[in-house]
Amino acid sequence: MKDVLFTYIHQEQTADPKLRTQNSRMADLTVTAVKAERTQERVSSGVGDRVPKQNQLPRTPAGRVRNTIDCLCYPLDVLHIGQNVANIFHLVQDLMCADTDENDEQNHKLQNMGKQGHMALLGHCLTAYLSVLSKDRFRKLTTRILSDTTLWLCRLFRYENSSAFFHEDDREGLVRVCRLVLHTLYEDYASEGYAAFSSAQPIVYQSASSRPGLGQHICNQLGLPLSSLCTVPCNTVFGSQHQMDVAFLEKLIKEDMDAGKLPLLLIANAGHFSVDRAYRLGRLKVLCEQYSMWLHVEGVSLATLALDHVSSSVKRAINCDSMTLTLGPWLGLPAVPAITLYRHEDPALSLAAGLTSSQPVEKLRPLPLWLSLQYLGNDGIVQKIRHATDLVSSKHNVTQRLLSFGTKTLIGDLCLNKAVWRIFSREGILHLSLVWLSLIVS
Repeated sequence: MKDVLFTYIHQEQTADPKLRTQNSRMADLTVTAVKAERTQERVSSGVGDRVPKQNQLPRTPAGRVRNTIDCLCYPLDVLHIGQNVANIFHLVQDLMCADTDENDEQNHKLQNMGKQGHMALLGHCLTAYLSVLSKDRFRKLTTRILSDTTLWLCRLFRYENSSAFFHEDDREGLVRVCRLVLHTLYEDYASEGYAAFSSAQPIVYQSASSRPGLGQHICNQLGLPLSSLCTVPCNTVFGSQHQMDVAFLEKLIKEDMDAGKLPLLLIANAGHFSVDRAYRLGRLKVLCEQYSMWLHVEGVSLATLALDHVSSSVKRAINCDSMTLTLGPWLGLPAVPAITLYRHEDPALSLAAGLTSSQPVEKLRPLPLWLSLQYLGNDGIVQKIRHATDLVSSKHNVTQRLLSFGTKTLIGDLCLNKAVWRIFSREGILHLSLVWLSLIVS
């Protein structure tokens, strides 16, 4: 290959005299690179005594490249000579283990992901290779992956006739949905931006028990003032103290409408990382239809939509306008995107809101999830979720016995016991099981 390169440069010099100077410089650089490569080969083969010390890489007694701090003392080797693949991998290995104790083997081990986790990681590797396909093949491939994944998820979670948006940040789907509602209710929003809100300020409603910073993140991303965020208190008199007070919500909506504001969207939780229970989604949906609001649902209890028997409160989530699913924590899949399913009839507004994209990388985002879903299959996904419910049922009997002795505080401590934590983490459903276990205790 090197001889071919030298021949090509010589032919270019004789064919076009105008390029002789430039090709001469290229030849000099090539010769320098070849000499450096041969020098590096001699270093790696153990002929270090015959090579000047300035061309040798700093190494540890084990033969690996030293850490980044030591390599900074040799900038000429990095910039001019370049390194082979083995040395680069050794450097990455040192960076991964730079702050760990050599005697601590647990820190050097990677997380046990299972075969379904390796399928998800394989999708990220394939994404880079598939992006260099021809345009026609790439278009057919991405269309197939996107349509298959969307169809599987809609059928699995009973949310038919909907579109899917795949995103890395689990909050990004809600932000895009809010932007979609803004484009729908404000016709001049695309051209005038924030000035379109002069007629009526949009209001987003969320529960006081929602995850911290969610409403502030929405306002920051959309350029809305914090006055557009309305936090609804929880009901502490009737029912759970972590459920939204629906009567007080309706009162707030009426007050905002009387003040000339426009109710935009309601964020409902179907279970959460704290001790939230599924909201009265039926009443919330009726309220949203009455005041022409968009209903968005998120939470771990949405995973039970894949089961044959679903509670009536969670099953009503299929009537909402959009929902966010996080299959990564639910099924123990690393580095898979979150999914926001939504129903909207105008594809132009979906494109304006950023829910659809023509970028190749965006279209290949569901590939890791596509591979994982095929590996697990419908039965495998349902089995994992059902196993989580069985674990909670087995703990429910224990909690009932302890509650009879008035030791509710002791149960709360038991839920965070390290033994229970390790048992659930092996199954890849730690997040889901701990939430449901907390529901029983509360």
